Amino acid sequence: MDQNPTPAAAPQAPAAEPVAPAPQPQTVAPVTGGNKQNKTALIAIIAFVAVAVVVGVVVAILMLNKPASNGGSDNGGNTNGGSSADTSISKCGDAFKCLEKIDEDATISSINELTGIEGKVSNYSDTVYVWEFSNGETIEFSTSYFRATIDYDTDLHKNSSINLDGYNSVKDQVRSGITVDALAEALGGKGLLYEKSNSGSGYLWVDADGGYLRASVSSKGNVTFVSGWF
Repeated sequence: MDQNPTPAAAPQAPAAEPVAPAPQPQTVAPVTGGNKQNKTALIAIIAFVAVAVVVGVVVAILMLNKPASNGGSDNGGNTNGGSSADTSISKCGDAFKCLEKIDEDATISSINELTGIEGKVSNYSDTVYVWEFSNGETIEFSTSYFRATIDYDTDLHKNSSINLDGYNSVKDQVRSGITVDALAEALGGKGLLYEKSNSGSGYLWVDADGGYLRASVSSKGNVTFVSGWF
């Protein structure tokens, strides 16, 4: 028998369980721009609404203050063309309306007063003065002899009541001396007086398509010459 028994092995300590690392504190990025961005967006919306309101008010004011169109005249005899008494063009209306009030006793000063426009010497003669209206048309007036004429734009005086084909029914009478009133009746309305002089006058008719007819009329009221495009 072995007198020196081998000592029993000391019990081993249980293996240490791995320890989970301590949770690290999470870093949360601070929200620094949210309120500022919301505030900026709100300001932008308010500004947009304010601008829209102002624009709406301005448009409404302009529409209320827009001068009403005369839509016709004693010379035009129509409802959607002819001459206009609109004082935004001049004190006496458009060039056709003003020409009605100019006679052989007119002077540069009297026409200035009538129209509210200062006449200027023309580029081609120092005895001819020109008044330019806000719609681009002009009146020329000679100081050496009585003659006043309009440089007109037919597009401004289109008139659906004028029927230029009516000229065909009276053209033979034009050769024999038809009166301007008879011609006007055939065309569907009175013409626009675009020229005055010692020897007679000139009348203009414009239809809805911009076609036109001009008639030279003697001091006795008879048509002496006709020209046009239609």
